[in-house]
Amino acid sequence: MRFYEPDIKSSNLSKIYHLSKENAHHFSRVLRGRVGQVIHLFNGRQGCFSAEVIKITREETSVLIQEYSPENHTPRVSLNLVFGITDKQKMSLIVEKAVELGVSEIFPVITERTQTQYEKHFDDLTMQRYLKIMISAAAQSGINQLAKIYSPTTLEGLPWQDWQEDQQKCYVCHPHGADYEFNTSDRKRVIFIGPEGGWSAEELRWLDVKACKKIQLARSVLRMETAVIAALARAQ
Repeated sequence: MRFYEPDIKSSNLSKIYHLSKENAHHFSRVLRGRVGQVIHLFNGRQGCFSAEVIKITREETSVLIQEYSPENHTPRVSLNLVFGITDKQKMSLIVEKAVELGVSEIFPVITERTQTQYEKHFDDLTMQRYLKIMISAAAQSGINQLAKIYSPTTLEGLPWQDWQEDQQKCYVCHPHGADYEFNTSDRKRVIFIGPEGGWSAEELRWLDVKACKKIQLARSVLRMETAVIAALARAQ
């Protein structure tokens, strides 16, 4: 069992720690957890802590922090994801799978073919929902370092200078790109997935100027959510 506890840190080792109310309820009431069980806690920034449950009451669940492991289970190559924003259902799926596949940063972008109403999907309540999805995906997949999701921007508004200085290689998934190939020497990659309907000619020209390499994921044209999963799985 894994639980997200953002406040846990190395100074908690060999000390008693009280789970958050939400985690305490989930462990004791939903999962029917018991005293003596060993669980794992992660703070979304680094590593994972193992802990033994030593006390369960109606008000709280207490654990003794035992060990710390620095393993983050992230890919060998750092991954960032840029994709055209879409409806809430697909957004949730994309965010979930991106976290499971070890993405570090998620950038939804407004494109020429983005439907106007989709831009409203990033209010505070929806962003909190995406955070819960990321936490759940990380807990299930063993990822200890939470991805960061940004508010929608345009292609021009992406941190191009930071990526260039950080030597991040950019790849645009496109049906007419070259046969799939990532440079094995890459340390960091930015994966671009177009919106439903694809990138416009002007957007492709912009990406060409930024030295983004076009790659083909499959002989068929993939739905954007399928392309996200296929590209990230291969990019690892």
